[in-house]
Amino acid sequence: RIYKDSSYADKSRYITDRVHCLSNIEIWEAGPGELCARTNLIIHTWGAGVSATLPCMGGYVLMRQPNGDWLIEVKQVNLIDAEHAQGNNSFFL
Repeated sequence: RIYKDSSYADKSRYITDRVHCLSNIEIWEAGPGELCARTNLIIHTWGAGVSATLPCMGGYVLMRQPNGDWLIEVKQVNLIDAEHAQGNNSFFL
């Protein structure tokens, strides 16, 4: 659960569905066992009678683990229109 000011955040009161559409994925090696990725990202959300489309840029840092798997160490979502009222953005958590 997500808590805010000793009360439940909007996410706890209703279910929000979302779809993340990634494109123009760029990946490069940042160091031994470390990759960086950058994407164009559009997030479509809907629920409780409200829908929104949010254009974003996504950034990721992936680290290779000792067993050979890759783990996302950092996930960053940059809203392109950050001045626009966003509403409940608990999907960033």
